[in-house]
Amino acid sequence: MAAIAQGQFTITDYNDAITLSGYLASSVSKTQRYLTDSDSYLPDWSQASNSPIITPVLYRAGSSADLFSSADTVKRIKSIKWFINDVEVTTPGTNYQFETKTGGYNSATLNYQLKIKKNIMSKDSSGLNIRCDIVYNDSASGLDITSSLTLDFSLVRDGGGIVAIEVLTPEGEVFKNNTVQSLPIVSKLWRGSTVDTSNVSYKWAYNDSTVTSSTSPGYDATFGIGWHLISNGDNFTISNNELTVRADAVPSMLTIQCAAIDTEAKPNVTYIDGVTLVDRSDPIEVIITSTGGNVFKNGTGTNIELVAKVYQGGSEVDSNSCSYVWTQYNQHGVQVSGTKTVTGETTQKVTISPDMIESKATFWCQVTYPKASS
Repeated sequence: MAAIAQGQFTITDYNDAITLSGYLASSVSKTQRYLTDSDSYLPDWSQASNSPIITPVLYRAGSSADLFSSADTVKRIKSIKWFINDVEVTTPGTNYQFETKTGGYNSATLNYQLKIKKNIMSKDSSGLNIRCDIVYNDSASGLDITSSLTLDFSLVRDGGGIVAIEVLTPEGEVFKNNTVQSLPIVSKLWRGSTVDTSNVSYKWAYNDSTVTSSTSPGYDATFGIGWHLISNGDNFTISNNELTVRADAVPSMLTIQCAAIDTEAKPNVTYIDGVTLVDRSDPIEVIITSTGGNVFKNGTGTNIELVAKVYQGGSEVDSNSCSYVWTQYNQHGVQVSGTKTVTGETTQKVTISPDMIESKATFWCQVTYPKASS
């Protein structure tokens, strides 16, 4: 009798699975200061009231419902893993502590929050990267989807008259579920271990791809091309070193920079830092995907393609009626233009080659979707 054998090869269309987006929220400022004169940290993370608690927030693209807020979606989460500078935190010990959440996939207990209990950034450190890998099982496709959320802390060393700017978001960076109408941003100019309140002036700006020259409305030489000077108006309120931003000013995402001008220095010296605000209440969300990751090594590698996808209510809703405008910023946050950039491109997909990147680049795509519904 002839032998019969069968083989099987399965092809999966990952486009059928949902797309996830999210962020990591911190209970404290993302900047810590090391005071060289007193060999101490500010704030001191070893004090319970100052210990950072990192919380993941996860969404279906185009939806404003946090997947951790409902038992029905929590039970689809298989695992949560935490990493500090790419090293997995498996045994919390004296430096870390997990806050758990029950009811995960197959009744799993999830390491939901990470608490940092010590000043783990050494005085010679430039910062700290925290990554949270979440595995979510999509009930419709049966696929496991891994979402990696990251958060960076920076360390500023003070002492000997060092001057530095710090930009804080004391109430967070996210407009969520139409419950937050405005968010404050606070800027501080540190002179050594003291905040200078008398010898400093402030300016504010937001990223704006329509500012293409020094004659464009909103242009200010302090920030340069690609940034729109903020003045008091319907969506912004300025009070010296504090800026209040209303939700209507944020079209899904908006980066805001503050320039602190040190008037004690002769000539004056300007320090710039910024934050990005996100509106999770918007019914329309743009997710930019990459065909080849986000890293070129040593200026070499294969071209990658960036695709701007539009989501509403968790479903992709791209259509021929969408219009796209791309803008590229360099490692200093300055808009760049020319033949080796995507600035001004109006297609859904753009190609990025290694020679377009000098150290680091950020790509923005503004999408106009005329069929949005409230």
